[in-house]
Amino acid sequence: MLESLKLTEGIPEYLQIQMAIQTQIEEGILTLGERLPSDKVLANAYGVSIGTVIKSISNLAAQGFVARVQGKGTFVTNTGSSPQTGRFYCRRTGFMPDDQELSVDTRFEAIIFHEDFNTLFPGRPYFGTDPAPVYELRRRVEMNNIIYSRHICYISSIICPKLENLDLQEFESHSLHRIFRERYGITTTRVKEMSSVGFPNDDVASLWEGEIVEPYLCVQSLDYSGKGRPHIFRIAALFHNSYKLYREF
Repeated sequence: MLESLKLTEGIPEYLQIQMAIQTQIEEGILTLGERLPSDKVLANAYGVSIGTVIKSISNLAAQGFVARVQGKGTFVTNTGSSPQTGRFYCRRTGFMPDDQELSVDTRFEAIIFHEDFNTLFPGRPYFGTDPAPVYELRRRVEMNNIIYSRHICYISSIICPKLENLDLQEFESHSLHRIFRERYGITTTRVKEMSSVGFPNDDVASLWEGEIVEPYLCVQSLDYSGKGRPHIFRIAALFHNSYKLYREF
């Protein structure tokens, strides 16, 4: 069942619908093999033209999230497991061999305000060269008290103000994409992602205070808002273990 969506001015309607459906697929709200409502039903539900819906679904199909079957409808064919981007980690259910599912939980650790992102990462002026105030959000993914991944996000406080007022349980129950879409009307339009596998180097391991001691997948990414400005810089370490929440490249 698709969730309702309040469209925001200034962001293309097709893109908001596309990202909303993609988020619901990635969060498991729309499951593998599930049939989406018809284009006409979606258009009426979102209050847009059928052409807008067709463009949204066509983009999702091009990315492998859905597939159109003539005479039958549109079906979810992928829950975020794209080998091109490595985006099959850090989900509410994790990757396991033999197509098994591993139920995992997100845990909030801390949210810290910094006056200037550039003092933390002098060589990465992702939020501009002027002083860039950010929130540092720390979370981890675990099952039975075993940590499978750790995440640090630096979030622009200019684009996402008063983030500390958010109920902290929201950080454990929803993805950041959903939080920012519902709280600030921000739809991520582009993600720049850099992935590597190996032992931790000083630059990354220091963020986890030396806790990474085995091979891991390190992912760094930038999320861009509808106005083309980056609003999140993420660093995630996904640990190598018998359950393998990632696949080595």
